[in-house]
Amino acid sequence: MDALTLAGIVQDCFPEVRVRSVSQLQEGWASFVIEVNGELIFRFPKRPEVEDNLRKEIRLMPKLSEHLSFRVPHFEYIWEGGKEYDGWFVGYRKIDGVPIGRWCTRKAHSARMIRNLARMLTEIHRYPVKRYPELKLIFFGPRQRKDKLKNLYAQVTEKVLPILSAMERRRTIDFFEQQLAVAENFRFNSTLTHDDLSGPHILCDKAKDEINGVIDWEDGCIGDPAGDFYGILQDCGLSFTRRVIEKYKGEPDPGIMQRVRLYLGVVPFYEILYGQDHDEATARFGLARLRSTILR
Repeated sequence: MDALTLAGIVQDCFPEVRVRSVSQLQEGWASFVIEVNGELIFRFPKRPEVEDNLRKEIRLMPKLSEHLSFRVPHFEYIWEGGKEYDGWFVGYRKIDGVPIGRWCTRKAHSARMIRNLARMLTEIHRYPVKRYPELKLIFFGPRQRKDKLKNLYAQVTEKVLPILSAMERRRTIDFFEQQLAVAENFRFNSTLTHDDLSGPHILCDKAKDEINGVIDWEDGCIGDPAGDFYGILQDCGLSFTRRVIEKYKGEPDPGIMQRVRLYLGVVPFYEILYGQDHDEATARFGLARLRSTILR
């Protein structure tokens, strides 16, 4: 769906929004996203299961905004389906800032940003999620994490190994067998997690080294806090991530860095699998990244 078509849907569903300009933001795996009038963001789920996650996000955002020191989306526009458009979508005021990945290209060793990222992650992981059963968040504890890694291994065996060389197949098999055998990979205390806290979802004030907001909470769950660090490792590097973890005030967790590396290590496999079904360029990118990391 192109930006003009989506803008027309916004105009039909919310006549009070007078669309003067529209641009399509980087397309994600789950949603189409447009910016309207330079001030509003509208997200359109691509699939029914993404709509389910959006409904969860609609429940979660008001509760989070009461607890966090940084901004999260405030959905001023919620469309639940109707004759103008049969799917769900939401709109909110744009949160200004640059993604953490772009910030890190210049200031990857700012002590102020390290403190702010550590505080942000601490606030998320200390959120008293058990007080709010009405949020209906999925529990994704150690057993579920191991099952997910086993399931990924099965998919990789079926769909990725055939496109690899013999040596690459052996290294891939060794990677999964070794990671599944490490008990510490599945030993953690579950907390609220964003669970997709990659670079584009952390918006920063580049001049002040502050966190302006965190967006796209559709994968939020009760899970492994280490899963919220891998995007920082990817975008800002190992030394920077270790310093963030040193300042982090979550529960003591000696295995956290090992799990962060694991979660980053499996990203290329997800890119290849997604790309094989939806976007050849993503599959090529994932394969190149795989060959430059664990298959190197």
